[in-house]
Amino acid sequence: MKVLIAGGYGFLGQKLVKDLADAGYSVTAGGRRNSDSVKSDNTGHLAADFTIPGDWQKKVGDFDVIINLVGVNIFQRWTPEIKKSIYDSRILSTRNIVEALRGSAGKKKIFINASAVGIYGDRGDEELDENSPAGDDFLSEVCLHWEQEVLKASEAGMRVAILRFGSVFGRDGGAFPELKKTFSRFMGGKLGNGKQWFPWIHADDVTGIIIRIIKNSKMSGIYNAVSPGVLTNKYFTDIMADEVHRPVLIPFIPGFALKIVFGEFGGFLVKGQRAMPVKLLNEGYKFKYTDVGKAVKSLL
Repeated sequence: MKVLIAGGYGFLGQKLVKDLADAGYSVTAGGRRNSDSVKSDNTGHLAADFTIPGDWQKKVGDFDVIINLVGVNIFQRWTPEIKKSIYDSRILSTRNIVEALRGSAGKKKIFINASAVGIYGDRGDEELDENSPAGDDFLSEVCLHWEQEVLKASEAGMRVAILRFGSVFGRDGGAFPELKKTFSRFMGGKLGNGKQWFPWIHADDVTGIIIRIIKNSKMSGIYNAVSPGVLTNKYFTDIMADEVHRPVLIPFIPGFALKIVFGEFGGFLVKGQRAMPVKLLNEGYKFKYTDVGKAVKSLL
């Protein structure tokens, strides 16, 4: 089975390229970087800027599974230009991939697309499943429009799965390496009052979920791709400090300070979603990591 990973040169993309190739799939990484960016010799490479229509679209139909991870990193100060790039990178890439697969090319394809639990907005202690409504802030709007583009793939005859990710913990990228450095330097601390919920998932479970979706023809629709081991920012701070053997010298980082430094994104950092993977659990997926302490140990 031939798999294309759009955004295959990012942290999560590179892990999926390796894991899926190791599992016996014929994997191609797609993106604007060169093939040296992928740490695997057993994969193909498709040079493409997925936000712009081009010759790459003629090749998408050659694949049985298309996994779209394209999206500008949200972990930066949200200037008007950055907000536009966050939005456009997700909506345009998805739109162009779906357009490439319309008609006969889309028949019997599997389309797996990233999204985020940020779609729910700041919901306090409300427990959220896949049927919970969207919020009304910037990230909610981005995710809502993103998913609307994804669902158009059903019209092209594809089986579609949308993965609403929490923070993805991996050894080689994402938030975890930076958190490790921060705590190792005695600079770790809870954000705001620390009571906000902190949805997370181990990168190994991302691979496990995607392989299960590929293999199980009954799996489709929207999934909260988060660990059932839901926790607060304060609890995660305590666990992280214990695992790196560093005390928490900074009791908390005030929300107003985060907003001064990071602007609108700083406000996002003190929000949270108590998202649960209800659909994945109901459909029988067994998480490898439900305990954040064990997850952190595995990465350290």
